[in-house]
Amino acid sequence: MRLILAGLLALLASSAQAGTSYLGTEEQDTNITGQAGALNVVSTNTVIQDGGNVISVDDAGSTLSIDDGGGAITVDGTVGITTNPGDSLAIVSTNTLNVQAQANDGVDIGDVTVNNAAGASAVNIQDGGNVLSVDDAGGALSIDDNGGSLTIDATQLDVDDLTFADDKVDASGSTLGANSGVDIGDVTINNAAGASAVNIQDGGNSLTVDATQLDVDDLSHTTDSVSLGDGTNTLGSSNTASGYALLVNDMNGPQIGSKSFTYASDNDMAATDTITITGLAKDVVLQALNGDCTFDIDGGNSIVVRKNTAEDFDFAFTLSSPTITLTAKDAAATCKARLTGVN
Repeated sequence: MRLILAGLLALLASSAQAGTSYLGTEEQDTNITGQAGALNVVSTNTVIQDGGNVISVDDAGSTLSIDDGGGAITVDGTVGITTNPGDSLAIVSTNTLNVQAQANDGVDIGDVTVNNAAGASAVNIQDGGNVLSVDDAGGALSIDDNGGSLTIDATQLDVDDLTFADDKVDASGSTLGANSGVDIGDVTINNAAGASAVNIQDGGNSLTVDATQLDVDDLSHTTDSVSLGDGTNTLGSSNTASGYALLVNDMNGPQIGSKSFTYASDNDMAATDTITITGLAKDVVLQALNGDCTFDIDGGNSIVVRKNTAEDFDFAFTLSSPTITLTAKDAAATCKARLTGVN
């Protein structure tokens, strides 16, 4: 063995001085084996060729180390690395390492941490235009936007149920869209004392309160007022101070709240004498003393008032500017008439 190794080394030295020398033949395999140590090949330009095929390196089940003496190993072309099931591949780099993986559907690549320096380009995660699913393994999924705003481009965003104690949605400065027929449940409006009024609008129509009994706080005669009616007939008070009576108008009758009282009377009427008022008449009183008296109102039917009796008529402000005429009387009779009303 020593003689063979010495001969091989002599051939290598001869090749370095006089040209190219070959070990073996085209039809033979040539083995170079070191007995106890490393085999060192020293050359300024050593080329190992296998006729255009693949050069295989067998590490005999151990670790294959490539030492470039502190320089750089350049691979001209594409390097394919194939691992067997259960094998692991460790790639360590102190500089920037660009790794581009081919499509490999269904392969779990394990935990991945993307460290993107501040000011660096965005990290794009694409799934071919479909839905990107994130599995948080039953825990919490945290998204940190560094204090900025997170924009989600979605027509419909599914949010898990919110709890009153832990979650809230800030809708300040926004207006809720119309959503007819949706029951929003009980709503409490806490408006601090002295704050602006809370306006409830229904688009110019009428606001309906569905209640069998509406509870209204006690009203004060000095600060509150109530107006009832259909816009033409009202219930009102002529004075809200204490000691004044409440003036209640007939809701179905003429309105007299702004009118003044008026009256006319004659305690000793002669035949054909008349009394009248301008305005709306309330009461008409006809009286006869010591004989019969005959009257008419606005030329209507005769009204005979017997001796020592009286007739009283309530027109409830529906008779306008009436005239009472004494048409006949007994010689000894004293005839009286009185009109009251407003104008």
